Amino acid sequence: MNDQYRNNMHKYGRIFMVMGIIVMFLAPILIWIITGVAPNWAQMIAGVVALSIIYLPGGLIEMMTYSPLLGTSATYLAFVTGNLINLKVPCVMNATEICKTEINTPENEVVSTISVAFSSITTVLILSLGVILLIPLKPVLQSELLAPAFSWVISALFGALGYKYFKGNLENDNCSNDYCYTIKYFYTNFR
Repeated sequence: MNDQYRNNMHKYGRIFMVMGIIVMFLAPILIWIITGVAPNWAQMIAGVVALSIIYLPGGLIEMMTYSPLLGTSATYLAFVTGNLINLKVPCVMNATEICKTEINTPENEVVSTISVAFSSITTVLILSLGVILLIPLKPVLQSELLAPAFSWVISALFGALGYKYFKGNLENDNCSNDYCYTIKYFYTNFR
């Protein structure tokens, strides 16, 4: 691949990464300036350190693992827009398979960049559509008919997330049932 192209992609990628970080910090800073409510610095630093200990190793491993697969420009785009494991990497793998390109080739660089860009655009369009449709659907979503369903949302999410860990492992399944029965016993409104 052309070294000039990669150098340009690294230069622009770094510029847009810095711009993305600035935009991410802009909302809390503006809220702080407008409301005059400053954060508790000790608690914020403790939270940042705790989250960094948890997420920094995974982020570094993701960067080292996915960068060769995604290519230069798609790597920067994917890390700015996020959701690599669930969306960007599967899109790239599917596009690479469909186009029959090899990793670390100029063709794959183009295919991976286009697939990451379109998955990002699709995500933005779907989220925008959801936000726009939320207003007209508000009376339907707040109706008495759907009210019982929304009281089960947290339970359904944890059930769906836990299913892949508990399926096929009877000991864990019994343990999770015991845990739910214990919570139900002490917290009578638990569903």
